[in-house]
Amino acid sequence: MKVSIISDTHFGYKWGEERGEDTFENAKEAFERSLDADLIILPGDLFDKKIPKQEVLDKASDVFSIAMEGERNVNSDKELGLHGEGVPSVAIHGTHERRPRSYTNPIELMANTGHLHHLDNEATVFEKNGEKVAVHGMSGVPERYAPQVLENFNPEPVDGAFNILVIHQSIEGFVYTDDDHEYLSLEDFPEGFDLIINGHIHWYNLERFQKGEDKPLILPGSTVTTQMNKVEAEKPKGFVGLDTEKEELEFKELNSARDVEYVEIEVDGESWSEIKEEAVEHLEKIGKAEKKPLVNLKIKGKTEGRVNPRELKQMFRDQMFLNVNSSLDSKEDIKENDISEKVDPWQKGKQMLSDAVDSEKEVDESQLLEILQEGEPEKAEQMLKERMSDD
Repeated sequence: MKVSIISDTHFGYKWGEERGEDTFENAKEAFERSLDADLIILPGDLFDKKIPKQEVLDKASDVFSIAMEGERNVNSDKELGLHGEGVPSVAIHGTHERRPRSYTNPIELMANTGHLHHLDNEATVFEKNGEKVAVHGMSGVPERYAPQVLENFNPEPVDGAFNILVIHQSIEGFVYTDDDHEYLSLEDFPEGFDLIINGHIHWYNLERFQKGEDKPLILPGSTVTTQMNKVEAEKPKGFVGLDTEKEELEFKELNSARDVEYVEIEVDGESWSEIKEEAVEHLEKIGKAEKKPLVNLKIKGKTEGRVNPRELKQMFRDQMFLNVNSSLDSKEDIKENDISEKVDPWQKGKQMLSDAVDSEKEVDESQLLEILQEGEPEKAEQMLKERMSDD
């Protein structure tokens, strides 16, 4: 069976800005090139926000509908939505789409309208000419709950099938994790799966499957660049093709994705004018492309005077999307860097709630915060009472 894996499309990212169409254009190419597949798997974060704008939902539905233009070559043990034609699309929701259980998230909405099949701690078996592929899906949960949720889910491989486990979490050894929180590790995954697919991480890595290692975890990566870091400059955007009969994977690079460049400059006592001259020399070497490239310029070291990264952004605003990341030690105050890391108010709110609740009981701050945001304090109070009374 041929399977196409398209992850982290982040529909709606940069909506209303010059890059606002990138998510749709990139995903459209991935879906169009997947029409020869028997099955499409979508490992979460298909939307950038848990409550997308209606215009974003409309454009996303157009992309999902592309799969209906293909042929339905498989049968399944479950109803796959209102549409009975085309290549079936199976999705889990990710961290960007997660909402309280009593609210509809955008993946559930797309499932209700027949655009895809949503898996949340359950499995669906597909069959073609006697070959079976079982897709087990655990949608995204807060990181500290992930090990327990996976243990409770306890997915068991289906006999006689090619078994795929799909998740959307941070995993120790693949992203930075700290000692203060629990995260999933390879040891947490059950035995017996032919392939484990993890969304969430935006660069692809197929090595464990290709080397035939136990716990064959792969990262399909994202179809769009949301962070202009070094690894995203080194790894192209795309999607993954799987042939279950041959047990082969292929990364398929997108033609529509913007180029990403990472430029690093080290300085030692130079003035800003000298630093700017060197930066301009590097930036002018970046070739022109059909789409303005994404460029991350990192300047590090020591300088004698003020620096003004915004000046560089203004100089190259018509040629590229320039992110100037300076970590310079200066004897004078450094001008505000308009790309410096900002505090995410949602994350700050979750942390404040976590500190305020101060309990060993598991309380999902995202759900609690969203219920409060919806103006339902009584419902939030009831949720807390129920969690505090749990044994």
